[in-house]
Amino acid sequence: MIPEMEGSTPEKVEIQDDELKDGEGAPLEALKSPESEEGVYRKLKELEEQVQKNYDLYLRAYAEMENLKKRFQKDRENYLKFGSENLLRSLLMVLDNLESAMEHLKRGSDKRSVEEGLQLTLKSFYEVLEKAGVTRIDAKEKPFDPNFHEALAEVEHEGDSGIVLEELQKGYMLYDRLLRPSKVVISKSKGKND
Repeated sequence: MIPEMEGSTPEKVEIQDDELKDGEGAPLEALKSPESEEGVYRKLKELEEQVQKNYDLYLRAYAEMENLKKRFQKDRENYLKFGSENLLRSLLMVLDNLESAMEHLKRGSDKRSVEEGLQLTLKSFYEVLEKAGVTRIDAKEKPFDPNFHEALAEVEHEGDSGIVLEELQKGYMLYDRLLRPSKVVISKSKGKND
């Protein structure tokens, strides 16, 4: 091996036939014979075939990955488009009950039976929401929490400040995420002037 020096070009070195050795220092006599040339070409051809085979496998794997990406994208689009299908199907039953109640009102049914029907419809609506992961926030008479409540007014009141006195609009959670805060009126102690 010839070391290279900075600023100099390596010298051309002639290798004598008797200096051809393999990695372990044994002479490479087989490379000199004509039969070995055929063996080298055969080995080269085998390696070229292996390279082509690996390239074909790579192309197929790449095409499969592209197909998977497209399929996942289509599945995602379908999920976003039709993911709420079961919820909507359940809500249609509630809608049918409300339409039925309206028909009873138009026909002049007694108020008591229409009220009972509406109570059942409201109950079924809450059940549909619960199955979808929606729960009501219980705010009345609880300490005000800005993470779940939106204070619309403060009213002077005997007792502690910051207690929810009235719920003007119910708040809802979707699993552990706030869907809508409760709109509330909170207490303000009479003795304190803030």
